[in-house]
Amino acid sequence: MALILTVTCLFGSYVVTGWMPTFFVKQGLTVSKSLGFNAAIMSGYVAGPLLCMVIVDRIGRRTSIVMFGTLTAIFAGIYPFMKAPALVIAVGFVLVATVASFLTLGLGTTPEYFPTAFRFRGGGFAQTVGRIGLIFSPFVVLWLFNSAGVVAVILAVSGMYVAVTLLNSFAGVDTSREALEQIAPDDDGATHTAKSARSGSTK
Repeated sequence: MALILTVTCLFGSYVVTGWMPTFFVKQGLTVSKSLGFNAAIMSGYVAGPLLCMVIVDRIGRRTSIVMFGTLTAIFAGIYPFMKAPALVIAVGFVLVATVASFLTLGLGTTPEYFPTAFRFRGGGFAQTVGRIGLIFSPFVVLWLFNSAGVVAVILAVSGMYVAVTLLNSFAGVDTSREALEQIAPDDDGATHTAKSARSGSTK
């Protein structure tokens, strides 16, 4: 889970930030207009983490990951079909904001998938794998771009977010509002939270 989440966060962020000006030029915009559009849209990278500050602790990290993953998949899927400049900027801004929110949540939550004794090492390993994947990202994006254009790249990113969102929906672990001592597994593999729930049900 941690590896898939990290790879998706970094790959999605790279595609949106690194290739967006190229997409605009390919659609016929001048370089100067492309950079202007990109600057306006990239302000979503400020809005996304600010939105996380407001809502994540209220609705929980797992719910937030599923929500932002779903929104990113949707807006990434429709973005290539935007033609009007106002829609390009508006949809692009929302897309970048959701990508930034997902990146903040994903990288921040990754260490919590590992036991306390291995949290730093586990998080570091996941980050390493994610960044190795990031090294190969330009080759993957270039192949998709040359094969089927902008749509292929954006839909591939959208598909990754759909996959990781479904995975978190059915197999994710929500550590929100839980102390580390409560979610850390004992020697028999059961968490303190699960044991407390079982104890309460037997009373």
